[in-house]
Amino acid sequence: SYDYYGLMTFKVSGGNIFPVNTVELETYLKGVVAFEMSNSFPIEALKAQAVSARNYTLVNLGSHGSYDLCD
Repeated sequence: SYDYYGLMTFKVSGGNIFPVNTVELETYLKGVVAFEMSNSFPIEALKAQAVSARNYTLVNLGSHGSYDLCD
């Protein structure tokens, strides 16, 4: 089972159900960095991943229509 932060909503379109998880940027970054790299990596590598994830997020905001990001 998974815990999800933020607001979880579901959109229905064309017979499909789309889960939408709305979270603050910092909460998103905590989750994405932890998912992409183990906490056993050197701290500087984790910091670099956090900077990369933040830049990717900010550059791609709104690039998926009404959603900021998608998986």
